[in-house]
Amino acid sequence: MKKLKSLCLILCMCVTVFAGEKGLSRSQAAKILKKEFAKQGALYEAEDGVIFMSLARRYTIPESSGNWNLGALRALSEAGLINFQYIEKSKKFSGKHVVVVGPVTDEGMKYVVIGQRSDGSAYLAFKLADKTLVRITGILNDSNSALVEYEWKYANITPFGHILTKHSNGFTYFDSIKISEEIEKDNRRFLRYDDGWRMK
Repeated sequence: MKKLKSLCLILCMCVTVFAGEKGLSRSQAAKILKKEFAKQGALYEAEDGVIFMSLARRYTIPESSGNWNLGALRALSEAGLINFQYIEKSKKFSGKHVVVVGPVTDEGMKYVVIGQRSDGSAYLAFKLADKTLVRITGILNDSNSALVEYEWKYANITPFGHILTKHSNGFTYFDSIKISEEIEKDNRRFLRYDDGWRMK
């Protein structure tokens, strides 16, 4: 009887160990998510990024809508991140202002990211914050796929992140830029390949 109990205990332990190896563990999921987040972060891609790097350009912009927001540009300038000069109210376009923007200052260059798109073209962006994993909240998995639920938040928010969040209404083509340290919930699907787990 003792031998049978020992054999059952060993069998249960083996089943538990092997079942755990087949599914995606929380530590594996966390490692993959952290690696992905380190590449991502939060960025604002500058449409005229190359100009910001080296040249100044004259713009006619609305007060509070369109691509550029006067309040945001002034705040970025006051923070020492970009060179900005207000010229005058536009005589040609009602409700618009003539300004000169660029190049990025040495302080602003600390937050510049130059990346490469999938088509090989380069882009310039301003770093807004790091995306960080708070915790894995659950995993629904089988041997070849897994749905991972997790919590994340932004950390190390840059001056660009703070300023563009405050002045984001009408600053970009997006509805708004919202960079805060609030914890958010999300989920990602993972697939098991011959060399390990990858995010879909």
